[in-house]
Amino acid sequence: MRPPALARLVGMLLAAMSATAAGDFTVAPRLETPPFAHSESADDAAVWVHPTDPSLSLIIGNNKDVGDPQWGLHVYDLAGNALSAVTGAKQNNMDVRYGFPLGGSRVDIVASTNRTAETIDFFTIDPATRTLGPAGSIPSGFSDPYGLALWHDRSSDTFHVFLSDNDSNGSIRQFGLFDDGGSISGHLERAWDVGSLTEGLVVDDGRRSLFVGQEDVGIWRYDADPGAPTGPGDRVPVGQGAGQVKARDVEGLALLRVGDPRGEAGYLLASEQGNNTYAILERVDHDGDGNLYEYLDRFAIVSGNGIDGTNDTDGIEAVSTGLGATFAGGLFIAQDGSNDSGGQNYKLVSWDDVVAGAAGPLAADPLFDPRWDGLTTLVWTGAAGNTWDIDRAANWSHGGKPRTYWEGDHVVFDDTAAAAPLIHLADTVRPASVLVHNDAVDLELAGPGSIAGPCGLTKRGAGSLTIATVNAYAGETRIHAGTVVVACEGALGAGAVELGEVAGSDAAALLVAGPFTVDRDITVQDGGSATVIRTLGGTGPSGAAVFSGDLTIGNDLTLTAAAGGEVRFDGALSNTDGHTLIKVGGGTVRFGGFQTHGPGALLEVAEGLVILNTDASGTGLMDNAHLSLLVADAEVHFGVNQHLDTLHIGDGGVVRLTGANVVVVRHLVMNGVDLGATTLTPEPATLGLLAVGGLGLLARRRRRSA
Repeated sequence: MRPPALARLVGMLLAAMSATAAGDFTVAPRLETPPFAHSESADDAAVWVHPTDPSLSLIIGNNKDVGDPQWGLHVYDLAGNALSAVTGAKQNNMDVRYGFPLGGSRVDIVASTNRTAETIDFFTIDPATRTLGPAGSIPSGFSDPYGLALWHDRSSDTFHVFLSDNDSNGSIRQFGLFDDGGSISGHLERAWDVGSLTEGLVVDDGRRSLFVGQEDVGIWRYDADPGAPTGPGDRVPVGQGAGQVKARDVEGLALLRVGDPRGEAGYLLASEQGNNTYAILERVDHDGDGNLYEYLDRFAIVSGNGIDGTNDTDGIEAVSTGLGATFAGGLFIAQDGSNDSGGQNYKLVSWDDVVAGAAGPLAADPLFDPRWDGLTTLVWTGAAGNTWDIDRAANWSHGGKPRTYWEGDHVVFDDTAAAAPLIHLADTVRPASVLVHNDAVDLELAGPGSIAGPCGLTKRGAGSLTIATVNAYAGETRIHAGTVVVACEGALGAGAVELGEVAGSDAAALLVAGPFTVDRDITVQDGGSATVIRTLGGTGPSGAAVFSGDLTIGNDLTLTAAAGGEVRFDGALSNTDGHTLIKVGGGTVRFGGFQTHGPGALLEVAEGLVILNTDASGTGLMDNAHLSLLVADAEVHFGVNQHLDTLHIGDGGVVRLTGANVVVVRHLVMNGVDLGATTLTPEPATLGLLAVGGLGLLARRRRRSA
């Protein structure tokens, strides 16, 4: 920053020059705040919008003069009047976010860089008193914390803070914030260097983008996600190039959202301290070249309404919300580095005046509510191709209008997608929820992207959904109707699986289309009707599909394995309510996990082969032998000692004992005749019931149990 006297002189000359530059325009402030006592005092600004009466909104600024007993954060009303202050430290840059979860409720917060204590300080805003209250602090890890921006990741409902250091490397740190017993605390998530001095920071929450003002270079766009890379090749320049935001000492950054409640449109604003102007970059792709945040125009603040203009501006802020009569179309705030009536202060400009003065059309939206996250329910259309990405392809619809997907949106796939049944997932997305409700159109999810975040996935409708993407979503996969086909490892995220709905649901199936493992716990829900069908199994003609999680059975269940393929259940199986399991398909089903069956439980082997490698009693005791087994036109192998209630061998049924194992049954039924309690031994290791001679064959191969 220049010395104040020189800054004032140079700034006045440059402001006059900029006012005549092609495409530039000027506006005058409506109001200003009282000057501080010293020339080097004010820096950044923030606006808090009142939840019920926007005219009661607040402006928050700072006095960073170490020689002033009033240094700290200062609170003003919309007329520029000073209301209160939190003093005692050199607070520099600040930001506001709404709805932070603290102490069991949602509160609005201010974060600020404390250059005295080298911390990030947090304050709550009381809507009733319109005052700031302390809410904790965390060490910054910097010797002189400088710029700051907050981010509310609505897809995970988490809050983060970014800050820069006043150093020659352009050091940046990102912290994740959390409630620590009623006080805000944080943990370091990542750190990197931009390359040279950096102060201005702002986050576009919906687009998950951090903007960094590298003062002697320009503006960079980074992915705000804490796991994203931050190398030189991972950032995107915005507003740079001939006639745009040049290396003119880029200082403060602000985001003004307009449009519908999502705030999809709007502007990124930048203070170009080197020529005392403010650049306007459009938040949407206004010229169809696929680029966001392109330069649109710039303006200067000049004298008018009895108030001087601005020079040598550091921090800026902007909101589009109507804030009463004076700022009915929104508010733009600029720190004035060389105020003509004393120390530095803030100039308050009506956004309506900016809109009126621009060479081209600018938008305003006085009804915009910054508390409404704007996230909505989108329906997949595939109208612009078949790609699901973040804020690029308008393959969605809401209210009859084409939309792009934003992180945190609720997404729906239904029969509207008939023209684009293959959804190509290009990015890692974090929707609030995923609902697939398709009846006539079978859908497939494929591509290099992933569904992540805390959401779940719900499947309804009679159609199928094939998932060929590796997903990390933490919520449940609920297959309430229709079929979900797993076509890769990790398709079902990190949560449990619910097969069927509790009552009145339709048929539901989970199938594995190859040698893949489903490692999620699965609960088969009771459909409330004996006709409701639940199906688990594999469709692959070779290799083994593996269910390695625990399986809880609350409804009769069909187990299917395609001819030539195998389906393994390696997790624990709980069938304490005694439901029926029916094996179909010419392939093999193998049980290898601990089993628990309740009275009345039945395993009916109608096709193919079933291998029992664990005891169905769970304990090896006849007291717990509740499972009955019926085999006809199929085959059963016992790989361990087995205790059953009933073994019913029907026409074409084959039972094999492998190794030195025995099968103890309360009832052995052949040809419809109950032969009573029996112990089957492995010699000659085969029991076969043929249409003729079955009883005689059996009599030679068994002995009565005691």
